[in-house]
Amino acid sequence: MNKPENVLRVRLNNKYVDRWTVYVSNESGETETLCCSDDPDHPQGVFSVTSGYYISATDEEKSWDDLPNTLKKFIINYLTNE
Repeated sequence: MNKPENVLRVRLNNKYVDRWTVYVSNESGETETLCCSDDPDHPQGVFSVTSGYYISATDEEKSWDDLPNTLKKFIINYLTNE
């Protein structure tokens, strides 16, 4: 799956259930921070959105290609329907 243009960064922190942090630019050009588990649509999945750019010093820089396919699909759907 191709990375959407408005995905800015991807970070990983295995200390948390919502271990993936994805930074996106919304339609207004503002940054949103998406915090997600591997599969947010799963009944035990986790997803949250925060306006702004929040980063933890313990996060590891990753790329779009490192994301699980379930999460890529979820993010593309989120960005398409926001």
